Amino acid sequence: MNRFGINLLWVALREYDDTLRPAPHTHPEGVYHYMYVIRGKGWIRIADKTFDFAPGQMYLTGPGVTHAFDHDPKDPLVTVELKFQILDAALDEKMRSMPFALDARKNAVGQLVWDMWQEKDRGNLMYQQVLAAQAYGLMCLLQRLAVEQQWEDPKARASLEPALRYMRGHLGQPITLTELADAVHLDRVYFAKKFKKVMGLAPMEYLRNARIEQAKEWMVVTDKSITRIAEELGFQTLQHFSAVFLKATGLSPRKYIQALKRQ
Repeated sequence: MNRFGINLLWVALREYDDTLRPAPHTHPEGVYHYMYVIRGKGWIRIADKTFDFAPGQMYLTGPGVTHAFDHDPKDPLVTVELKFQILDAALDEKMRSMPFALDARKNAVGQLVWDMWQEKDRGNLMYQQVLAAQAYGLMCLLQRLAVEQQWEDPKARASLEPALRYMRGHLGQPITLTELADAVHLDRVYFAKKFKKVMGLAPMEYLRNARIEQAKEWMVVTDKSITRIAEELGFQTLQHFSAVFLKATGLSPRKYIQALKRQ
């Protein structure tokens, strides 16, 4: 196992013709199959969802998931495809929960996939090590892209708006996970999972960041003291506020204010 926890089995540039029409199938347990479409038309069915192929899109099939696809002979399909195993348990758990389709034109994902194919095709010195590092980077970018795609879903974010509004209205008061879940009429555990999936952060992390952003705004537009800001945002001690602020911004509250004055 390399230090990235990924065993890259196969990277290939595929040009499909009438002889390549895969029937429904699954890969052995532990094997992922990702397809990045360069050009062409057709469709792919993954589990119970069907997608039309489109250039710049990436289709993600996890271990044991049934999938099949077909293409238009008048506009043949050209793809870069990867097959791999994830040997790191934590990363494997994250990638198994990914959506089946992502817009790989964003975050340079498509370019990275193409670079991987070129690295494999050239076979230069230490290309396998380079590919392992690129594969890990791809996993990270896909996770980021999945979160951003969820953010762009107005219905998903709108469903959490009562909880977000409750946070904004009670930044200076103690807020519990149960109170936030109650605001959207969800079970506490289910709410926490949904919130993190849609917003990219756990509810309490998001709340902490919202308090720090409010503190930064007050430092710009008011003359409130650091102690007063900490108190009004519900921090029990100035030391706790300072520690949280430093972790979030890289500066202590005092140094942050000094930096603002120098601008």
